[in-house]
Amino acid sequence: MQVDKPISARLLRFCQEYMVDANGAAAARRAGYSPSTARDAHRLLQRPVVKRQLAAMQEKVADEKIADAREVMAALTAILRREMLDCAVVDKQVVEVVPKVTEVIKAAELLGKRYGMFAERQGEGAGAPVIVDM
Repeated sequence: MQVDKPISARLLRFCQEYMVDANGAAAARRAGYSPSTARDAHRLLQRPVVKRQLAAMQEKVADEKIADAREVMAALTAILRREMLDCAVVDKQVVEVVPKVTEVIKAAELLGKRYGMFAERQGEGAGAPVIVDM
């Protein structure tokens, strides 16, 4: 079994720089590698320790960019309460406007579904019209 070596400070710096623009040669130069090593940056990118480090860094970036359930619920609540403003163009000027009623209703619907506020009728007669004789 092969023991993984920890990543060196310069390789870590290379990975950080590579995450900026995905340009291996430029990242190698910025990390302090010689011009000849920078020209062969593809070799640095093939090292297992670099691949693992870049994968971990990319996963972290992806996790930070994806909204979690709490963030989604907060956004829907802000729309429902008309706390979140939208932008519209009026007379060639961009102005902030409150959400439309349809957007507020949709946010309420999604929140209601999430909290199980709308019980679906099941079984025989579900969805059938109810006739009230007066």
